[in-house]
Amino acid sequence: LKYKGLRRMGAVLAAAIMHQGFRLLFKRKKNRLLVNGAELARLYSEFNPVTVVSGSVRTAEVKSYAAIRERNSGEPFRIVFVGRPDKVKGFPFLLDSFHELLLRGADVKLSIVGTTFEELVGIMGIDVSSEFKDSITFHGVLTWGPEYVQIMESGHCLVLPSISEGTPRVLIEARALGCPVIAANVGGIPSSITHEVDGILVPVKNTDEIVEGVMRLMKDENFRQQLIKNGLETSKRFSLENFAKVFISAIESYV
Repeated sequence: LKYKGLRRMGAVLAAAIMHQGFRLLFKRKKNRLLVNGAELARLYSEFNPVTVVSGSVRTAEVKSYAAIRERNSGEPFRIVFVGRPDKVKGFPFLLDSFHELLLRGADVKLSIVGTTFEELVGIMGIDVSSEFKDSITFHGVLTWGPEYVQIMESGHCLVLPSISEGTPRVLIEARALGCPVIAANVGGIPSSITHEVDGILVPVKNTDEIVEGVMRLMKDENFRQQLIKNGLETSKRFSLENFAKVFISAIESYV
């Protein structure tokens, strides 16, 4: 996705060499393969991999539903995005969707974490229209902590319109804090989200589906609350402790 011409050919060749190297490594008798997401599991299915979803939230950090049930009622609908300044994160689709929501008269705000306005324009060359720039707040890079948690807790949903992905930890972090998620159906994301159960999956590069997903959460509060409840349970299942247990089990099987 990042390269063209000779650079792309070089990147594809390097990936092919790595792939064959991995296959040789996975064949070793005492090696056990754990993969992040179902897409990699399909790619290396001959090695009977264990599929995991990487966790970054401890079970104790997952909010209770009672603590968030009435949160943010009566406020503008706030969309949260978390990601580095990279085109694979789908910034054009995020901004186009947000613009379309504003054109429809929706009372929405957008919080962007991980990227500044200057990076968006300078590094990626993306133009942010002046007509909706004031509705966007840029927070730059934040680590897990009070400010990050406050932003996520103030959000009504997180949108992740990536073109390419693994199993983003932010999807677990958002749901652990009571923020339902809308994400592109790509890479390992479907391993983390069950559509319309604990989140919404949308086709890659599909602005219309992102808009419809946000509008549904705005109009159907019962549905949004159901996603919140189920999302909390999913984040517990993918907690850091449970993530570690898979590795411990794999190691102990050879001890």
